[in-house]
Amino acid sequence: MPTDTEFADREEGSIKMISLEKGFGFIRRPGKTDLFFHITECGDGDEDYKSVFESLERGVQVSFGTGDGNKGLEARNVICLS
Repeated sequence: MPTDTEFADREEGSIKMISLEKGFGFIRRPGKTDLFFHITECGDGDEDYKSVFESLERGVQVSFGTGDGNKGLEARNVICLS
């Protein structure tokens, strides 16, 4: 379950690429580098992450937090805005 601090500094962007088969995607952030996200980082903890992930497609606007992953900064708690 996400904590309040995980939602304190949220950003917005759009889905750049998503692979339903592999379970990951990338978010385009205006003026910043794109961010990786994994299927398990979709939703706010109250939603089923698989259904949130499957609802995403290229161009959809999302809100997300960030955190350190295995290969650097990545998106956390990805939520669809549109």
